[in-house]
Amino acid sequence: MAERVHLNPRVKVLWFLPTIALLLFLLLAGFAGYLAFPDTSFLGITKSNFLYVLPMIAIIIGLIDYSWMEMIYGNFTYELDDNEIVIRQGVIGRRTTVIPYATIQDITAERSAAERLLGIATLEIETAGSLRLASEITLPGIAEKDTLVRELTHRAEKAKNTMGQETRTQGTDASHLLSEILAELKAIDLHLSHPVKNSRKNSTGNEEGENKNSLRNNEGENKIPPLREEGGKNENKKEESSFEKYEHFRKG
Repeated sequence: MAERVHLNPRVKVLWFLPTIALLLFLLLAGFAGYLAFPDTSFLGITKSNFLYVLPMIAIIIGLIDYSWMEMIYGNFTYELDDNEIVIRQGVIGRRTTVIPYATIQDITAERSAAERLLGIATLEIETAGSLRLASEITLPGIAEKDTLVRELTHRAEKAKNTMGQETRTQGTDASHLLSEILAELKAIDLHLSHPVKNSRKNSTGNEEGENKNSLRNNEGENKIPPLREEGGKNENKKEESSFEKYEHFRKG
């Protein structure tokens, strides 16, 4: 598991600058009011105590803000895993952001005037989220910005190449699977077509047998009349022979 990395400590100065500016403004405004209205009091604070109370209030506000900022800094970490970068932050409500390297579209390092003086930068990581909606994650307080940008870019390109190879492999496997399915469907079609051919052969054989039987019957019917004719001729011959006998008897 990758090691959790904290932000550069100089980022605390960057975060504390607005508080310092606010406290200076309050002190200057209070001092200006003290000079403008020397004989008045504010919230029960007399003129003699005003110059002591106002700095104490500023110090208390500064300490509270600095303590809160320290907790934010202590809970803000990032780690570079094998397949993703994980950013954890938050004091009361903890938030974890996981960015797969394959979804990183662009990495930009920005530096304000204060960041240039402190020698740090803010990385803006643009990613492709769900439904192709781009989102941007900010990682402040980075001292070695060039090194981190190169590392993230290298890992993003490597992850995209690996994903492309896996996609091509899955496409090849899918094409092989489709080929096997088509081959099985063809085999099933051939298997189902054989009984149809056999039934056709049987029906054809039956028709031929019936035709042969009908031809035989017709031949039998055609042969019977000649037999009858021959029988008729024999009877005629018999009749003629008896008639001849009668003629001979009468003549004699």
